[in-house]
Amino acid sequence: MQGFNMGRYRPPTSDPRTDAFNTTNPLSRRTRPDGALVVRFELPFNVFCAHCARHIAQGVRFNAEKRQVGEYLSSKIWGFTCKCTCGGRFEIRTDPENARYVVGEGAKRQEQEWDPEENGGHPIYDSEAKADAQGKQDAFAVVEKQTKEKSKAKERQKRLEELEQEQERTWSDPYSVNARLRSGFRNEKRARVEQLGRDLELKRRIGWSEESVLVHRTPRSDVRDGKAWEEARRRTRDANGSKAGSASTKTNDSKANSTTAAQRLRTTLVANTVKKQDPFLRQMRTQTQAESRSSSAAAGKRKLVQTRPSSSSRPRDS
Repeated sequence: MQGFNMGRYRPPTSDPRTDAFNTTNPLSRRTRPDGALVVRFELPFNVFCAHCARHIAQGVRFNAEKRQVGEYLSSKIWGFTCKCTCGGRFEIRTDPENARYVVGEGAKRQEQEWDPEENGGHPIYDSEAKADAQGKQDAFAVVEKQTKEKSKAKERQKRLEELEQEQERTWSDPYSVNARLRSGFRNEKRARVEQLGRDLELKRRIGWSEESVLVHRTPRSDVRDGKAWEEARRRTRDANGSKAGSASTKTNDSKANSTTAAQRLRTTLVANTVKKQDPFLRQMRTQTQAESRSSSAAAGKRKLVQTRPSSSSRPRDS
């Protein structure tokens, strides 16, 4: 059995008080010779590189070198040195005093002044605080603001009470709610299984593969299909009317002949199809043909017997 100190041999002559043991830094692979630590850093805002004037968007990640560049009271100020694609370096520092990031050197932050109220949005800060701080605050304005805040607080409290009542009414009996939901799920599953069976039966009847998808009927699809059918019927009627007008110069004999030929062809095709598909009809036809052949053979024999001369009618030799 391997011991706990496997691979950590200490010779008997070593003194742990003077000889250092296992002094390897776990972050040595990501540590620069000057002591900087390489970390994955994401830009907190948009900047412009001061070397190539390239725009670097917020959220772009770099393998930055992390160093301590100062202190603010008991908090350390860290600097993150990033490398642009042009080869230039810029530094982003932490600002513990204002709880934000600032650009140290090598880049310029992109300033975007945008008023949400002017663009149909809602401000997430007090836009009047800066103006009030510059001048003397109006006492009436302060009272009016407090009154508005109280009315808003009452509305929010009322809304919270309504939500609590609705939650209590809905989930006062979790067992009944759960049973109702499960019953609805079972009914939906039963309906889906029945519809799937009907779809498979229809696919077998029309010769479709089981992977084919059928479009289910809905009131909206029925209305759409009805309109399409009426439009197709109207177009067919118009086309038939135009054809009839163009063919009005033909004689009635040619029309009768063509109609008769068409009817004859249709009758022949229908009869052949029925004979081909109906096995009982084929069996009856075979029996009829056999009976007709047997009757014709019997009739031929009777005819042959009648035509053969009898012995009494033969002339006697003198």
